[in-house]
Amino acid sequence: MVFKLPHRARTMPAMSLHPPISAGRTLRSSSVALCLGVMGCFDLGGVRTPASPGGVASLGDGSLAVDDRTDEVYLVREGILYVVEPEKGEAKALDVAASAEVARGVRVVFTSAGVLVAYTVDSHEGPAVASSTWLQPLAAGAAKRVSIPAGQPSVAPSRRFVALTGQLETLIVDSASLASYSIQPPFTALQWLPEGERFVALSCGANGVRIESWRAKALDNGKVSAERETQTDLEEQRCAPNLWLATAPSSNVALFPVVAPKPVRDEEPRLLAVEIGIRLAPRSLPGMKGPVTFSKDGGTVVGGRDGQLQLFDMKKLERKPGEPISFQPEIGFFRHPEHDLLLMGNVSGQAQRLRVLDLTSGETTRLGPPGVALSEFVSATGPGELWLVDHEALFRVDLEKPSLELVVTEFAPRHINWLPTRRRLVLDDANSRSLSFFDPVTRAVMTSAPVGRARASTN
Repeated sequence: MVFKLPHRARTMPAMSLHPPISAGRTLRSSSVALCLGVMGCFDLGGVRTPASPGGVASLGDGSLAVDDRTDEVYLVREGILYVVEPEKGEAKALDVAASAEVARGVRVVFTSAGVLVAYTVDSHEGPAVASSTWLQPLAAGAAKRVSIPAGQPSVAPSRRFVALTGQLETLIVDSASLASYSIQPPFTALQWLPEGERFVALSCGANGVRIESWRAKALDNGKVSAERETQTDLEEQRCAPNLWLATAPSSNVALFPVVAPKPVRDEEPRLLAVEIGIRLAPRSLPGMKGPVTFSKDGGTVVGGRDGQLQLFDMKKLERKPGEPISFQPEIGFFRHPEHDLLLMGNVSGQAQRLRVLDLTSGETTRLGPPGVALSEFVSATGPGELWLVDHEALFRVDLEKPSLELVVTEFAPRHINWLPTRRRLVLDDANSRSLSFFDPVTRAVMTSAPVGRARASTN
């Protein structure tokens, strides 16, 4: 496959804030909290993101990505990117640059124009190492691609635009033409909003914090643009090193961790809630860590600290009373999108029983035994139903009863995702090269697909 060098994107005037904080290791992104390549990363605890079809999926840890329109599965094995057709169980190695051994951080991006792949390549010039993140179509014969120094992709809910947030600039990319619009200096964090093609951007610097809302636009001449709609500058605030960004369900509140302008010994953690585009004083949430999630109405912020769950009332600006709930060393939690039921567990894999908290009544229920970690799971299979993988075993959780069930399989599941059209689970086997397509109703494997250099076709 032949590639053209990426074109130079249009550049906006620079803003007054200092450049963002240094890069950190990237964890899996969440619908309400992002950890991007230009940000420091959050603690292991906090809101957990289920594996789900579509969106942006990182394949670096062996995870499975699913195209929510075709049910095709993407995965990386032995440095090679594969796509698996679920009905026939056929795996095909993809002939793209992301398959090269030099590429890392492979992510699949599902857009309205098709499937894109993002990957990072390191180049060595003497003792220095320069990292470039490339975004390109997976379609056969596609030659155009775009790059940015050490960036992370996120996709708008409309799937028309992809944002690449990097260390030197942020690119807003049209998924069909790969035309791009450059914003400099780059944002420290970026979160797409549910409606339209709008996003919230956070910029952190030595002189303060800036919160902005933007709208991506496609122009008649085939180019891409982005317009800033609102801007709030906070000179007396500083972003915390372990940074993430969350937005409330109403999309009018941004939440992120901050620290004092001058270093303070044994400083208490603190979150800051900023009304987007409204000139109101920011609200402080003392003693909380994240990343966080919200109750269905946005009135309660759910966070954690030192392994203990914390609930904060946004109207009263005070911590909500309740039974202490803790998991050691770190607590993870997930609120089902259709319910105000919170599933809580340990994220380290230690044997601790899951718990379900009703955010409305305050009642809690223990699930199990056995103890199960809240790490690999899917939530799209049915109302109140989750499927989890832990210690090479498969579990089903019913949030409404609530209950936990061990589901016996003939393979050792390690990663999991969901096929929305065929309504099947896809799981990989820790003891072989194969994927299993599993019917959650009949509890049977419908198809198996061997994946590997010697077994997969390349035509």
